[in-house]
Amino acid sequence: GTPSMAVHGLSQKRLEELQARYGDQLAAAPTSGSKAGCDAAAAELSDSAHDHDLSPEAIRAPGWLEHTGDVALRAGELPHVDMTSVEEELVRELRLALLQYRGLAAPPQGFYGQFFTRGRLLTYLRANGGSLKAATPRACECLDYIMDYGGGMLALAAAAGDGPDLFTPWTPTGFYGHDRRGVPVLYAKAAFDGGGLVAAHGYDSLYNYLRRFDLLVWHALWSASLRSGKCQYGLCMVVDAAPFTIGRFHRQLETFDRRQIASWPRKEHPLPEGIATVIVCNVPVVLAQLWAMFKYVLPRRDRERVHLFSSGSKSAYLKKLAAHVDLRQVPSCFSGEGTAPWRYGEGGDVPAASRRKSHRSSSKRLSWTDGG
Repeated sequence: GTPSMAVHGLSQKRLEELQARYGDQLAAAPTSGSKAGCDAAAAELSDSAHDHDLSPEAIRAPGWLEHTGDVALRAGELPHVDMTSVEEELVRELRLALLQYRGLAAPPQGFYGQFFTRGRLLTYLRANGGSLKAATPRACECLDYIMDYGGGMLALAAAAGDGPDLFTPWTPTGFYGHDRRGVPVLYAKAAFDGGGLVAAHGYDSLYNYLRRFDLLVWHALWSASLRSGKCQYGLCMVVDAAPFTIGRFHRQLETFDRRQIASWPRKEHPLPEGIATVIVCNVPVVLAQLWAMFKYVLPRRDRERVHLFSSGSKSAYLKKLAAHVDLRQVPSCFSGEGTAPWRYGEGGDVPAASRRKSHRSSSKRLSWTDGG
Protein backbone atom coordinates (compact mmCIF):
# COMPACT_ATOMS: atom_id res chain seq x y z
CA GLY A 1 0.00 0.00 0.00
CA THR A 2 0.95 3.69 -0.03
CA PRO A 3 3.45 4.56 2.71
CA SER A 4 1.90 6.55 5.53
CA MET A 5 2.71 10.25 5.49
CA ALA A 6 3.44 10.17 9.22
CA VAL A 7 6.48 7.91 8.88
CA HIS A 8 8.19 10.40 6.62
CA GLY A 9 8.76 12.82 9.48
CA LEU A 10 6.78 15.45 7.53
CA SER A 11 3.55 16.30 9.24
CA GLN A 12 0.43 16.99 7.22
CA LYS A 13 0.60 20.58 8.47
CA ARG A 14 4.19 21.01 7.21
CA LEU A 15 3.29 19.56 3.81
CA GLU A 16 0.34 21.91 3.52
CA GLU A 17 2.51 24.87 4.51
CA LEU A 18 5.07 24.09 1.83
CA GLN A 19 2.44 23.53 -0.83
CA ALA A 20 0.64 26.74 0.10
CA ARG A 21 3.93 28.62 -0.01
CA TYR A 22 5.12 27.29 -3.34
CA GLY A 23 2.05 25.98 -5.16
CA ASP A 24 1.50 29.05 -7.37
CA GLN A 25 5.17 29.37 -8.28
CA LEU A 26 5.48 25.72 -9.22
CA ALA A 27 3.13 26.20 -12.14
CA ALA A 28 5.88 28.18 -13.86
CA ALA A 29 8.67 25.72 -13.08
CA PRO A 30 10.37 23.98 -16.03
CA THR A 31 9.14 20.48 -16.81
CA SER A 32 10.68 17.58 -18.67
CA GLY A 33 10.98 18.24 -22.37
CA SER A 34 10.53 21.96 -21.81
CA LYS A 35 11.73 24.55 -24.31
CA ALA A 36 14.34 25.60 -21.78
CA GLY A 37 15.92 22.16 -22.01
CA CYS A 38 15.73 22.01 -25.81
CA ASP A 39 17.22 25.47 -26.28
CA ALA A 40 20.25 24.85 -24.06
CA ALA A 41 23.55 25.75 -25.68
CA ALA A 42 24.45 23.11 -28.27
CA ALA A 43 27.48 21.01 -27.47
CA GLU A 44 30.14 20.40 -30.08
CA LEU A 45 29.41 17.42 -32.31
CA SER A 46 31.15 14.31 -31.09
CA ASP A 47 34.08 12.89 -33.05
CA SER A 48 32.50 9.45 -32.94
CA ALA A 49 28.86 8.45 -33.23
CA HIS A 50 29.34 5.73 -30.63
CA ASP A 51 30.33 6.05 -26.97
CA HIS A 52 32.10 2.87 -25.89
CA ASP A 53 30.98 3.35 -22.27
CA LEU A 54 27.39 2.86 -23.45
CA SER A 55 28.03 -0.21 -25.61
CA PRO A 56 26.50 -3.65 -24.93
CA GLU A 57 30.03 -4.95 -24.33
CA ALA A 58 30.91 -2.27 -21.77
CA ILE A 59 27.80 -2.65 -19.64
CA ARG A 60 28.49 -6.37 -19.21
CA ALA A 61 32.08 -5.82 -18.15
CA PRO A 62 33.08 -6.49 -14.53
CA GLY A 63 32.81 -3.34 -12.43
CA TRP A 64 30.36 -1.52 -14.72
CA LEU A 65 27.57 -1.44 -12.13
CA GLU A 66 29.88 0.09 -9.54
CA HIS A 67 31.10 2.54 -12.18
CA THR A 68 27.61 3.68 -13.15
CA GLY A 69 26.67 4.08 -9.50
CA ASP A 70 29.65 6.36 -8.94
CA VAL A 71 28.88 8.42 -12.06
CA ALA A 72 25.25 8.81 -11.02
CA LEU A 73 26.17 9.84 -7.50
CA ARG A 74 28.50 12.60 -8.71
CA ALA A 75 26.27 13.80 -11.55
CA GLY A 76 23.15 13.92 -9.41
CA GLU A 77 24.69 16.56 -7.15
CA LEU A 78 25.93 18.88 -9.91
CA PRO A 79 24.26 22.28 -10.40
CA HIS A 80 21.08 21.48 -12.28
CA VAL A 81 20.44 22.74 -15.80
CA ASP A 82 17.02 24.19 -14.94
CA MET A 83 16.05 23.45 -11.32
CA THR A 84 14.35 26.48 -9.76
CA SER A 85 15.04 27.80 -6.27
CA VAL A 86 11.54 26.64 -5.33
CA GLU A 87 12.32 23.11 -6.48
CA GLU A 88 15.66 23.22 -4.63
CA GLU A 89 13.92 23.67 -1.29
CA LEU A 90 11.25 21.08 -2.02
CA VAL A 91 13.91 18.56 -3.06
CA ARG A 92 15.75 19.15 0.23
CA GLU A 93 12.53 18.42 2.10
CA LEU A 94 11.96 15.32 -0.01
CA ARG A 95 15.44 13.98 0.74
CA LEU A 96 14.92 14.45 4.48
CA ALA A 97 11.62 12.61 4.22
CA LEU A 98 13.22 9.67 2.38
CA LEU A 99 16.04 9.40 4.90
CA GLN A 100 13.60 9.37 7.80
CA TYR A 101 11.38 6.85 6.03
CA ARG A 102 14.31 4.46 5.52
CA GLY A 103 15.66 5.13 9.03
CA LEU A 104 18.93 6.63 7.76
CA ALA A 105 20.98 9.51 9.13
CA ALA A 106 22.62 10.08 5.73
CA PRO A 107 22.31 8.69 2.18
CA PRO A 108 23.82 5.20 1.88
CA GLN A 109 27.31 4.70 0.51
CA GLY A 110 27.86 2.91 -2.78
CA PHE A 111 25.37 2.01 -5.51
CA TYR A 112 22.16 3.04 -3.76
CA GLY A 113 23.41 6.49 -2.80
CA GLN A 114 22.52 7.71 -6.31
CA PHE A 115 18.80 7.46 -5.54
CA PHE A 116 19.06 10.17 -2.88
CA THR A 117 20.73 12.81 -5.06
CA ARG A 118 19.14 16.14 -5.93
CA GLY A 119 19.01 15.26 -9.63
CA ARG A 120 17.19 11.99 -8.96
CA LEU A 121 14.74 13.42 -6.43
CA LEU A 122 13.80 16.21 -8.81
CA THR A 123 12.39 13.56 -11.16
CA TYR A 124 9.90 12.43 -8.51
CA LEU A 125 8.91 16.00 -7.76
CA ARG A 126 8.27 16.89 -11.41
CA ALA A 127 6.63 13.54 -12.15
CA ASN A 128 4.09 14.47 -9.47
CA GLY A 129 3.30 17.95 -10.74
CA GLY A 130 5.66 19.74 -8.37
CA SER A 131 3.61 18.62 -5.37
CA LEU A 132 5.68 17.59 -2.37
CA LYS A 133 2.58 16.01 -0.86
CA ALA A 134 2.24 13.69 -3.87
CA ALA A 135 5.96 13.18 -4.51
CA THR A 136 6.83 12.06 -0.98
CA PRO A 137 4.82 8.81 -0.78
CA ARG A 138 5.58 8.07 -4.43
CA ALA A 139 9.34 8.43 -3.95
CA CYS A 140 9.19 6.29 -0.80
CA GLU A 141 7.41 3.39 -2.46
CA CYS A 142 9.69 3.59 -5.51
CA LEU A 143 12.73 3.53 -3.25
CA ASP A 144 11.36 0.44 -1.52
CA TYR A 145 11.08 -1.21 -4.92
CA ILE A 146 14.57 -0.13 -6.02
CA MET A 147 16.30 -1.25 -2.83
CA ASP A 148 14.24 -4.28 -1.81
CA TYR A 149 12.31 -5.90 -4.68
CA GLY A 150 13.86 -9.20 -5.76
CA GLY A 151 16.94 -8.46 -3.66
CA GLY A 152 17.25 -4.90 -4.99
CA MET A 153 18.05 -3.41 -8.39
CA LEU A 154 21.78 -3.99 -7.95
CA ALA A 155 21.20 -7.74 -7.52
CA LEU A 156 18.80 -7.93 -10.47
CA ALA A 157 21.13 -6.02 -12.80
CA ALA A 158 24.15 -8.04 -11.62
CA ALA A 159 22.32 -11.28 -12.45
CA ALA A 160 21.81 -10.01 -16.01
CA GLY A 161 25.57 -9.81 -16.45
CA ASP A 162 26.14 -13.48 -15.66
CA GLY A 163 26.45 -15.98 -18.48
CA PRO A 164 26.13 -15.41 -22.23
CA ASP A 165 24.49 -12.31 -23.71
CA LEU A 166 21.11 -13.71 -24.73
CA PHE A 167 19.25 -10.49 -25.47
CA THR A 168 21.41 -7.90 -27.24
CA PRO A 169 21.19 -9.66 -30.65
CA TRP A 170 17.40 -9.38 -30.43
CA THR A 171 17.28 -5.84 -29.04
CA PRO A 172 17.69 -3.29 -31.89
CA THR A 173 18.12 -0.41 -29.44
CA GLY A 174 21.14 1.69 -28.56
CA PHE A 175 22.85 5.05 -28.40
CA TYR A 176 24.13 6.94 -31.42
CA GLY A 177 25.52 10.48 -31.41
CA HIS A 178 24.36 13.30 -29.18
CA ASP A 179 21.56 15.85 -29.07
CA ARG A 180 22.05 19.61 -29.10
CA ARG A 181 22.80 19.56 -25.36
CA GLY A 182 25.56 16.98 -25.78
CA VAL A 183 23.41 14.17 -24.32
CA PRO A 184 23.47 10.76 -26.09
CA VAL A 185 20.36 9.95 -28.12
CA LEU A 186 18.62 6.60 -27.76
CA TYR A 187 17.40 4.96 -30.98
CA ALA A 188 15.21 1.87 -31.34
CA LYS A 189 13.59 -0.16 -34.07
CA ALA A 190 10.14 -1.52 -33.18
CA ALA A 191 11.21 -5.12 -33.75
CA PHE A 192 11.77 -6.24 -30.15
CA ASP A 193 10.17 -9.66 -29.56
CA GLY A 194 9.81 -9.67 -25.79
CA GLY A 195 7.32 -12.51 -25.90
CA GLY A 196 9.66 -14.65 -27.96
CA LEU A 197 12.55 -13.94 -25.59
CA VAL A 198 10.44 -14.94 -22.59
CA ALA A 199 9.59 -18.20 -24.35
CA ALA A 200 13.27 -18.81 -25.11
CA HIS A 201 14.93 -17.72 -21.88
CA GLY A 202 12.29 -17.11 -19.22
CA TYR A 203 10.59 -14.08 -17.69
CA ASP A 204 13.14 -13.51 -14.94
CA SER A 205 16.10 -13.41 -17.32
CA LEU A 206 14.47 -10.77 -19.52
CA TYR A 207 13.27 -8.82 -16.49
CA ASN A 208 16.80 -8.65 -15.08
CA TYR A 209 18.25 -7.68 -18.44
CA LEU A 210 15.86 -4.73 -18.68
CA ARG A 211 16.81 -3.54 -15.19
CA ARG A 212 20.42 -3.33 -16.38
CA PHE A 213 19.19 -1.50 -19.48
CA ASP A 214 17.32 0.96 -17.23
CA LEU A 215 20.64 1.77 -15.60
CA LEU A 216 22.27 2.17 -19.01
CA VAL A 217 19.68 4.80 -20.00
CA TRP A 218 20.38 6.79 -16.85
CA HIS A 219 24.12 6.26 -17.21
CA ALA A 220 23.96 8.02 -20.58
CA LEU A 221 22.29 11.02 -18.96
CA TRP A 222 24.57 11.14 -15.92
CA SER A 223 27.74 10.74 -18.05
CA ALA A 224 26.69 13.68 -20.22
CA SER A 225 26.02 15.66 -17.06
CA LEU A 226 29.58 15.10 -15.84
CA ARG A 227 30.96 16.19 -19.22
CA SER A 228 28.91 19.39 -19.24
CA GLY A 229 29.26 20.19 -15.54
CA LYS A 230 25.46 20.50 -15.29
CA CYS A 231 22.94 17.90 -14.18
CA GLN A 232 20.91 17.25 -17.34
CA TYR A 233 17.25 16.24 -17.46
CA GLY A 234 15.77 13.57 -19.71
CA LEU A 235 16.95 11.85 -22.90
CA CYS A 236 15.65 12.15 -26.44
CA MET A 237 14.52 8.82 -27.90
CA VAL A 238 13.84 8.13 -31.59
CA VAL A 239 11.88 5.07 -32.71
CA ASP A 240 11.45 3.62 -36.21
CA ALA A 241 8.02 1.96 -36.10
CA ALA A 242 8.20 0.44 -39.60
CA PRO A 243 8.98 -3.11 -38.33
CA PHE A 244 6.04 -3.06 -35.86
CA THR A 245 3.72 -6.08 -36.01
CA ILE A 246 0.55 -6.69 -34.06
CA GLY A 247 1.67 -10.29 -33.43
CA ARG A 248 4.83 -9.28 -31.54
CA PHE A 249 2.94 -6.56 -29.71
CA HIS A 250 0.28 -8.97 -28.46
CA ARG A 251 2.78 -11.72 -27.58
CA GLN A 252 4.89 -9.35 -25.50
CA LEU A 253 1.87 -7.77 -23.82
CA GLU A 254 0.50 -11.12 -22.69
CA THR A 255 3.74 -12.86 -21.67
CA PHE A 256 5.85 -10.01 -20.31
CA ASP A 257 4.47 -6.47 -20.18
CA ARG A 258 1.42 -7.17 -18.01
CA ARG A 259 3.50 -9.01 -15.44
CA GLN A 260 6.29 -6.44 -15.41
CA ILE A 261 3.89 -3.51 -14.99
CA ALA A 262 2.07 -5.34 -12.21
CA SER A 263 5.37 -5.58 -10.31
CA TRP A 264 5.86 -1.80 -10.30
CA PRO A 265 4.41 0.30 -7.48
CA ARG A 266 1.10 1.75 -8.72
CA LYS A 267 1.88 0.05 -12.05
CA GLU A 268 4.19 2.90 -13.09
CA HIS A 269 7.93 2.68 -13.75
CA PRO A 270 9.81 3.47 -10.52
CA LEU A 271 12.46 5.54 -12.34
CA PRO A 272 10.41 8.31 -13.98
CA GLU A 273 11.49 11.09 -16.33
CA GLY A 274 14.41 9.26 -17.93
CA ILE A 275 13.03 10.04 -21.38
CA ALA A 276 11.98 13.63 -22.02
CA THR A 277 11.03 13.37 -25.70
CA VAL A 278 9.99 10.41 -27.88
CA ILE A 279 9.91 10.88 -31.66
CA VAL A 280 8.39 7.98 -33.62
CA CYS A 281 8.69 7.77 -37.41
CA ASN A 282 7.15 5.45 -40.03
CA VAL A 283 4.12 4.83 -37.83
CA PRO A 284 1.78 2.31 -39.51
CA VAL A 285 -1.97 2.81 -39.36
CA VAL A 286 -2.48 -0.05 -36.92
CA LEU A 287 -0.01 1.44 -34.43
CA ALA A 288 -1.59 4.90 -34.75
CA GLN A 289 -4.95 3.32 -33.98
CA LEU A 290 -3.56 1.46 -30.96
CA TRP A 291 -1.99 4.68 -29.66
CA ALA A 292 -5.29 6.53 -30.04
CA MET A 293 -7.05 3.78 -28.06
CA PHE A 294 -4.56 3.27 -25.24
CA LYS A 295 -2.64 6.52 -24.78
CA TYR A 296 -5.00 7.72 -22.08
CA VAL A 297 -3.86 4.85 -19.88
CA LEU A 298 -0.59 6.79 -19.54
CA PRO A 299 -0.18 9.83 -17.32
CA ARG A 300 -0.67 13.08 -19.21
CA ARG A 301 2.98 14.04 -18.78
CA ASP A 302 4.00 10.86 -20.63
CA ARG A 303 1.45 11.22 -23.42
CA GLU A 304 2.55 14.77 -24.20
CA ARG A 305 6.19 13.83 -24.77
CA VAL A 306 5.37 11.34 -27.56
CA HIS A 307 5.30 12.61 -31.17
CA LEU A 308 4.12 10.26 -33.95
CA PHE A 309 4.83 10.63 -37.69
CA SER A 310 3.62 8.37 -40.49
CA SER A 311 5.88 7.33 -43.37
CA GLY A 312 4.25 10.08 -45.44
CA SER A 313 5.25 12.78 -42.94
CA LYS A 314 9.02 12.55 -43.37
CA SER A 315 9.58 16.32 -43.63
CA ALA A 316 7.59 16.96 -40.43
CA TYR A 317 9.50 14.16 -38.70
CA LEU A 318 12.89 15.56 -39.72
CA LYS A 319 11.88 19.07 -38.66
CA LYS A 320 10.92 17.80 -35.22
CA LEU A 321 14.05 15.69 -34.96
CA ALA A 322 16.32 18.55 -36.07
CA ALA A 323 14.97 20.70 -33.25
CA HIS A 324 16.62 18.25 -30.85
CA VAL A 325 19.48 16.65 -32.81
CA ASP A 326 21.82 17.86 -35.55
CA LEU A 327 21.00 15.55 -38.46
CA ARG A 328 24.72 14.78 -38.86
CA GLN A 329 24.34 12.96 -35.51
CA VAL A 330 21.42 10.82 -36.74
CA PRO A 331 22.01 7.35 -38.26
CA SER A 332 21.18 7.03 -41.94
CA CYS A 333 18.64 4.28 -41.26
CA PHE A 334 16.65 6.91 -39.33
CA SER A 335 16.86 9.31 -42.31
CA GLY A 336 19.82 11.17 -40.86
CA GLU A 337 23.22 12.16 -42.22
CA GLY A 338 25.38 10.15 -39.82
CA THR A 339 28.13 8.14 -41.49
CA ALA A 340 28.88 5.67 -38.70
CA PRO A 341 27.07 2.33 -39.14
CA TRP A 342 24.07 1.22 -37.12
CA ARG A 343 25.42 -1.60 -34.96
CA TYR A 344 22.40 -2.76 -32.95
CA GLY A 345 20.89 -5.20 -35.42
CA GLU A 346 17.37 -5.46 -36.76
CA GLY A 347 15.59 -7.57 -34.14
CA GLY A 348 12.55 -9.46 -35.40
CA ASP A 349 10.80 -12.64 -34.31
CA VAL A 350 12.80 -14.98 -32.11
CA PRO A 351 12.88 -18.32 -33.99
CA ALA A 352 10.19 -20.70 -32.78
CA ALA A 353 12.80 -23.43 -32.38
CA SER A 354 14.50 -21.33 -29.68
CA ARG A 355 11.37 -21.06 -27.57
CA ARG A 356 10.41 -23.36 -24.75
CA LYS A 357 6.86 -24.03 -23.69
CA SER A 358 7.24 -22.76 -20.13
CA HIS A 359 9.70 -21.50 -17.56
CA ARG A 360 9.69 -21.76 -13.81
CA SER A 361 12.23 -19.54 -12.07
CA SER A 362 14.30 -21.13 -9.34
CA SER A 363 14.30 -17.84 -7.40
CA LYS A 364 11.12 -16.47 -5.88
CA ARG A 365 10.23 -13.12 -7.40
CA LEU A 366 8.61 -10.74 -4.94
CA SER A 367 5.34 -9.07 -5.82
CA TRP A 368 4.66 -5.46 -4.90
CA THR A 369 1.49 -6.66 -3.19
CA ASP A 370 3.53 -9.05 -1.05
CA GLY A 371 4.70 -6.07 0.96
CA GLY A 372 8.20 -7.54 1.04
